[in-house]
Amino acid sequence: MITVKRIFPLILLLVLVAACSRNKSIPSSVPVYYSIATTVTPEGAGTIDVSVSGGAVLEGTQVTFTARPAEGYTFSAWAGTASDWKTNPKKVTLHEDLNVIAIFTEQ
Repeated sequence: MITVKRIFPLILLLVLVAACSRNKSIPSSVPVYYSIATTVTPEGAGTIDVSVSGGAVLEGTQVTFTARPAEGYTFSAWAGTASDWKTNPKKVTLHEDLNVIAIFTEQ
């Protein structure tokens, strides 16, 4: 004969297993911020315009980078974490810290 003392631990174990096996995603209530660093090479050959300002940018923010050559220079390429970018200006959605380098060449 099955007694309550024997069946209760089994029921408790089944409830715990069922609760632990659910794929629950817990939303993060803590905002995540990333930094953006920009460098122009050679120095003085141009500028990089960034559509956001400040030291920390909220994850998921869309940011536009525009390389603007100084007189006598042309924009050549992006480098750093932007090395695979092919367009100027370039729009990205922020999901990591960025180190954006604009490379210019003298005309």
